Amino acid sequence: MEKINHQKIALVETLVNFYLSKDELSDKFFKSDIVWFATGLTMTEFEACKAVAQDLFMKEVSNNE
Repeated sequence: MEKINHQKIALVETLVNFYLSKDELSDKFFKSDIVWFATGLTMTEFEACKAVAQDLFMKEVSNNE
């Protein structure tokens, strides 16, 4: 069984928050965290996290319409 990777979960959460962000100050904070959490991941791992975050964002947006 694969171990839970808290770094990837935190990255997905931060990406979703970045997509939902509506102000410049929050954007800077989230961009900094994205870089922090993405450090050490392969590009494939990062892209997978990004795809999951985009999917969650789209579900959140469609639920609020």
